[in-house]
Amino acid sequence: MLVVTLMVLFVGCGGNGDSAPSNSINTPSSTDGSEPSQNENPQGGGTLGQVFDNAVRNFVEDDYDSSLSFDTLAREPDTFSGELVKYTGRVLQIIPFSDGDGSVYRIAVNGNSDDVIRVEAYEESVVDLLLEGDMANVYGVVYGEDSYTAVSGATIYLPCIIAVKIEEVDTSNLIEYINEPFTVTELSYRGEVRHRTTIESFVITSVELSYSGDFRVNCEVIGKVDGYDYLRIEVKCYDEDEFILGSKTVSSSVADGERFKINESFYAPEGTVKIEFVKD
Repeated sequence: MLVVTLMVLFVGCGGNGDSAPSNSINTPSSTDGSEPSQNENPQGGGTLGQVFDNAVRNFVEDDYDSSLSFDTLAREPDTFSGELVKYTGRVLQIIPFSDGDGSVYRIAVNGNSDDVIRVEAYEESVVDLLLEGDMANVYGVVYGEDSYTAVSGATIYLPCIIAVKIEEVDTSNLIEYINEPFTVTELSYRGEVRHRTTIESFVITSVELSYSGDFRVNCEVIGKVDGYDYLRIEVKCYDEDEFILGSKTVSSSVADGERFKINESFYAPEGTVKIEFVKD
């Protein structure tokens, strides 16, 4: 019979700032060698260490609550201690543990740099190499709150999560779009063709969440402009309710009459989930 004990260092939460780990919790595994069933709810009770241990050994994505708002968690972190949660956000800061076995991540969620969670992730929980500025999915166990003193002198409180799994988000899929050829023709007041823009391909290569909450959309465009030396494409940005949040422009200097392949970017408002080209 093999007994596995997972040592988890809960760093700083309930303590102060990003100090080195000062305490450890032995999280006991099953003493009879059995694994939890696939239908077992990891939140079914026990100490935080046991909840974390079960979650690590038996990761089921659907067990993690993605509906718990940041505001609710931030107001009552102790109420949700031990809960399995999922958040998606932008990595603001990465602070390695002193023993090199993981890092503390400060992650802004909801596209708001003021809504920050503190995530402790050990090497075995990190699926992808993350850098500051990356978007990440965090699956983890709520573990109290942490505090630090801001430059202004104010005390800032952050909800704490110990990561069961943390992975990079494929940001190219964050915003829906249709990649199909189209042509935009601009006419003079006499009805004569002034110039014609033909788009053969438009692909979003990545999406970055800015500090202000909007999205920097990086794209690759292939096509040709006839009668002009400038590319200008207008796009409309929609939220999940199909409400138009605003219009943006993709623009670049190009050679008149020659096929081009360029990489450009534009900013889409916070909440954008779909873009649509203005084709007339």
